[in-house]
Amino acid sequence: MTSSWTGDAKELADRISLFLRSAITGSPSEPFFQLACDVANFQRLHSSVAAALHPEPISNIDQIPAVPVSLFKDLRVGTIAENEPHHTFLTSGTTGGGRGAHHLRNTTLYDLGSLLWANHITGGIPDKVIALLDDPLRHPESSLSHMVRLFNSDVTWLLKDGVRQPNALTDAIQQTDQPIFLAATAFALGFALADEDLPTLPPHSIVMVTGGFKGRDLEMDDATLYAQVQAQLQPSRLITEYGMTELSSQL
Repeated sequence: MTSSWTGDAKELADRISLFLRSAITGSPSEPFFQLACDVANFQRLHSSVAAALHPEPISNIDQIPAVPVSLFKDLRVGTIAENEPHHTFLTSGTTGGGRGAHHLRNTTLYDLGSLLWANHITGGIPDKVIALLDDPLRHPESSLSHMVRLFNSDVTWLLKDGVRQPNALTDAIQQTDQPIFLAATAFALGFALADEDLPTLPPHSIVMVTGGFKGRDLEMDDATLYAQVQAQLQPSRLITEYGMTELSSQL
């Protein structure tokens, strides 16, 4: 049955917020397919790109078009006009052809989903957060750095414009005996493991690794990277995170 919902962006955001909070408990506030179709139809009505991909009303989740990632590099995908207040996340650009852009009215839903799932998966993030990432105050376009800053306002950022200082991670680990939450891209962590004689993390520490080695001059498969992390850092938990700027989904 075709969705007949014609609400505004705020009403839709409220429904998504309620769904995020309730679904994580196992009792979603409404069927996912209904919410997904309403989101898709809202986008179809307010985005020329979405309308071009699927001009007819969407009545089934299978009809929701898969937007090619390359379009985020070439077109302004989304429902927000350039003159509206917004926050923009950019892709890493490691696959070439420029950086894709995703524009959000605000980061409220992004923040909520990130925190809910991070705490659900980890059981609670340690107070000491170290990041092999750039400071989002300098690079607000980084969705990953933005997410990690949500976990703790006092983060030790170890990259400056993508560059890590010698022994930066070693020094940061040695400055505390408290459990650490170490967040890193696979690429940055791979180089740190190769360049530094890293100490063992304090008990109850968590390592979160995201991304891969696409377009980089260091190549390592996931299994090798994770084995090195376990052998050298010996975290209590190693979790892998997947994020895609274009979907604004960090899980």
